Amino acid sequence: MTKPDRMDVDADAADDDPITATYDVFLNPALPQGRRLIVLQQPNRTDNTPRPAPTELRLKSHSGMVEVDLPLDNTDAYDRDKGLRWGRLLQASMAAKNGGSHGLAGGFGFGAVQQRPKKKGEVDDVDVYMDWNEAVRQDKVLKTQTLGGQYPDTDEVQCMVGVFQG
Repeated sequence: MTKPDRMDVDADAADDDPITATYDVFLNPALPQGRRLIVLQQPNRTDNTPRPAPTELRLKSHSGMVEVDLPLDNTDAYDRDKGLRWGRLLQASMAAKNGGSHGLAGGFGFGAVQQRPKKKGEVDDVDVYMDWNEAVRQDKVLKTQTLGGQYPDTDEVQCMVGVFQG
């Protein structure tokens, strides 16, 4: 049995789905026992603005959860009021849990302690009136986006991953 050099391609001009490119494929052997490869997909972006690389990755092997921290640019197109509010809430949540994970892997949203409802006209706290630059300096603004999910059991997935360069 001989292997053809290239795919037999008809040069039929009437083809509504012509082949536009062909690539050589190289396969690596399977990973060694006890090793695993986790492939993560970052959300698609429609613009060509360069994004900073992820700063941290957390895995919880028993629950199969994974979290990735992505830095947020709090200078352009950033809602300062919401960034300050969410930053304060996240800081309070992390302080109540003595650090650790947040998001789904940390139980965020599952069985959380219910806070008392605010009275009409009640202000969150004095940080509402804090200067933006001071809030950034004190790390009281939301500056990291955490993406998370659950990775499948190793027996469930058999994937091929390709990388194109150039």
